[in-house]
Amino acid sequence: MTDNQTKFRNFSAKLSSTGTWNVRPWINLRTSAGTDYTNVEADTAFTNGTRLPPGASTVGSAAVQSAQDRQPVAVKTLGLYVQEQAGFNDRLFVTAAVRTDQNSAFGTNFQSVVYPKASLSWIVSDESYFPRFSWLDQLRLRTAYGASGVQPGATAALVLYSAGSVNIPTRSSTATSGSDVPGLTASQPGNANLKPERGVETEAGFDASFLQDRLGLDFTYYHTATKDAILSRGVAPSSGFGGSSQFVNAGEIL
Repeated sequence: MTDNQTKFRNFSAKLSSTGTWNVRPWINLRTSAGTDYTNVEADTAFTNGTRLPPGASTVGSAAVQSAQDRQPVAVKTLGLYVQEQAGFNDRLFVTAAVRTDQNSAFGTNFQSVVYPKASLSWIVSDESYFPRFSWLDQLRLRTAYGASGVQPGATAALVLYSAGSVNIPTRSSTATSGSDVPGLTASQPGNANLKPERGVETEAGFDASFLQDRLGLDFTYYHTATKDAILSRGVAPSSGFGGSSQFVNAGEIL
C-alpha cells in the first residue's frame, strides 16, 4: 500500500490603477501603476507499507512501514510597477515602464531587482512626407527593449543541514560504547549574494500590408541574453560542506 500526498497552496493579490488624459489635441497619455503579491507553498509526504494482513487497506495496517517527507517550501514575491504610454497624432506610440521585485529566495545581501522596458511603434506611412504607393496600404516600424528574471529555488540561498544521530562516548574510562544523540550534518553552504537570473531582449522589425489588406508581411529581429545564470558549483571539503554544492550567479547565455 502506497499513500503519497502533495499539497500546493497559492495565494495572490493584485492592485492596479490606470489614468488617461489628453494633454494636447495631438498627444494622449495613459499612466498605470500597481503592485502584486504571490505566496506559493508546497509540502510532500510519501508513505509505503508492505506485508498487509488480509482485508487491510491502509499503510498503518502494514507490518513493514516506511515514510519520507520533503522540506516544506514557500516562495513569496512582492512586485511594484509603473508604466507610461504616450500616443502622438495616432501615429507614434511610445511605452516606458519599470518594475521592481523582492523575493524570499534572494540572498540576504540582495534585496530587490529592477526590470525596465521600453517600446516604440511608428506608422511611418501616415506621415505627409512619406511617398505614396498604390500597392502599399500601411507600414509600421517598431522596436522594443525589456528585461525579466527567473528567481532562485526556494532554499537555494539558505544554509541547510540534514538531521542524523551522533554517537557520544561516555566519560567512564572503562566504557566501551557511547550513546546516540541527535545531530546535524552540513548539507548546503548557502549563498547570501544569490540573485535572480536576468534576461534582456532587444527586438526590431516592421509590419506592412499591401493590396487593400490582401497581403501582409511581418518581420522581427531579436536578440536575447541571460546574465547571472544560476549554476551549481562544488565546494571544497575544507569548507565543512564537503560533497555538497553551492548555487552561484556565474554564467551568461546568449
